[in-house]
Amino acid sequence: MVENFVLHIVKKIGEYLAATVGRQFGYLIFYDRDIKNLEEQVQKLEDKRFRVQKSVKEAETKRETIAPDVERWLTLVNKLIEEATKFLEDEENANIGCLNGWCPNLKSRYSLSRKVTEKTESVEKLLGEGDFSRVSYPAVAPTVGTTFAFTRGFKGFESRRLTMNGIIEALTDDSIYVIGICGMGGVGKTTMVKEVAKKAEEKKMFDKIVMVVVSQNPDLINIQGEMAKILGFELSGGNNLFAKAGELGSRILKAGRILVILDDVWKRLELNDIGIPFGDNHKGCKIVMTSRNEDVCNGMDTQKNFKVGVLHEEEAWNLLKEMAGISDEGTSHPTNLQLMQMAVAKECGGLLIAIVIVERALRCKNKYSWDSALEQFRKSVVKNISGVDEKMFISLELSYDSLDRDEAKKCFLLCSLFLEDFDISTEDLVRYAIRIELFERVDSVHQTRNRVHSLVVDLKKCYLLMESDDAEWIKMHDVVRDVAISIASRKKHSIVVRCDEVLKEWPEKD
Repeated sequence: MVENFVLHIVKKIGEYLAATVGRQFGYLIFYDRDIKNLEEQVQKLEDKRFRVQKSVKEAETKRETIAPDVERWLTLVNKLIEEATKFLEDEENANIGCLNGWCPNLKSRYSLSRKVTEKTESVEKLLGEGDFSRVSYPAVAPTVGTTFAFTRGFKGFESRRLTMNGIIEALTDDSIYVIGICGMGGVGKTTMVKEVAKKAEEKKMFDKIVMVVVSQNPDLINIQGEMAKILGFELSGGNNLFAKAGELGSRILKAGRILVILDDVWKRLELNDIGIPFGDNHKGCKIVMTSRNEDVCNGMDTQKNFKVGVLHEEEAWNLLKEMAGISDEGTSHPTNLQLMQMAVAKECGGLLIAIVIVERALRCKNKYSWDSALEQFRKSVVKNISGVDEKMFISLELSYDSLDRDEAKKCFLLCSLFLEDFDISTEDLVRYAIRIELFERVDSVHQTRNRVHSLVVDLKKCYLLMESDDAEWIKMHDVVRDVAISIASRKKHSIVVRCDEVLKEWPEKD
């Protein structure tokens, strides 16, 4: 009995030792095979990472929220691929041989082979975890009362206050359901309509407020999607415009009192095609639209139009003084510098954006800079751009010329090559900057990313770029974009040629 027990123990120990010894010898015998297997598994992981990243990028374009488990997986994958790649690159150097390479260093090979096995197991584990049913979720719609709480740039000028009161009054009139806000580019229509939305929220005039940018070449399906996202749901129906319109219209009817703001309309839109019920179809729906052209508003059957004009001369000067910190002392007997500043404010033609941009370009500058700017206003001959005032063009060109770094000018022009009213991802800017070799003496993605973020901050300070809803996204005002494209074309900047093909089709994988 005891002998059988002892024999059983000895047998088990023998089996264990055989397996252990076999595994240790396996590290030596199958080293080359294991290295090849690791390379293959790393390649599979890279391919899966690419597919997931592609899905993530598509989701980010739709401004959706990336799932936390996807973000964690990508972080782990990036780290492991970097480690495995370095390990494989160092493998040949680490595998030191003897006898002119005919006999491998057994100790080194044993150690490396164990690491190969461990790396392979880690790679295979992440491969198995990388099958996601979805990588993102629709962003949570902001609640009424927060969407427009941080409207910037609106000042209580008399010329604006009267228009604002008129629009709010029209919104309370049950017989008016389509309102137009007209004015030239850069006069402040978008700022005005955002302030209208803010006031409407404060007064609790509507249950829901939806604002979308239409732009010169409207994408109706995209407009439908943006409206649905703000209302807190996702449209089905694929690319079927009318199916989506039916679904969107049904949701709007259920939303109760709703204000729909259509910003930057260039031509007549069929609201029914989008899915916006109004009038007898939905008496609780009010529509406010902005356009550079009053005829467009009339073509949309607006019942009341409001014109946003330029600031009065005194209002323009007061705005410039406030922004630039110009003292009122001595204005009864102004200095030469103050006279120049007054003249520049007048030359801005009462255009809100022009004043803001010029002030940023000339902030803390001496009288010679102000004098030079004044001379540029008075002598500049510009190419006519539809819907853009000459003073606006000169203001923007002055700001562009005042940029200290040529890199900033290139980055500004690069942003202008995106579609009108496009939400630009800073990560896309990094990609394009690498592709077109925007920066000299920059040899890593990390350096390029830092440089791009630095330039974006500078351009936002100059009001040549605007913040978007997300910190990682930016926008360019449509008027600024029009002028930027004209500058690039007129000065035949090389970046336009270099970006032309790149922006048409970004490769799926480099």
